[in-house]
Amino acid sequence: MGNQGQLEAATARITREGILFRDGRYTCRLALRYRWYEQAHLRGPWDIRVLYNPAEEQPEALYIDSEHFEEERVCHFIGVPRQPSETAAYQAKLRKLAEERRMLYGNRPLF
Repeated sequence: MGNQGQLEAATARITREGILFRDGRYTCRLALRYRWYEQAHLRGPWDIRVLYNPAEEQPEALYIDSEHFEEERVCHFIGVPRQPSETAAYQAKLRKLAEERRMLYGNRPLF
């Protein structure tokens, strides 16, 4: 996780578009594995505690600040939030992929 002495705690928001922090969007294996984006779409967004390097104007990485999860908790910067039209197209692609996954695997977990 790097030098934890240089990291500061903050709050990020889990949304259907990704993990939002400052003006950026992040993602990580943990969020994908537990389908956080899908849950945020169905139940609404929620906040999560993260650690970040305050020396970076737009941090390249966030770290989920929770011992609850054993797997890798590094979230990577993937860009700025999309415009509404881009978001709709992106969500349509995600829905199509989710439907294809259900057709292939049913509701059983992949991992």
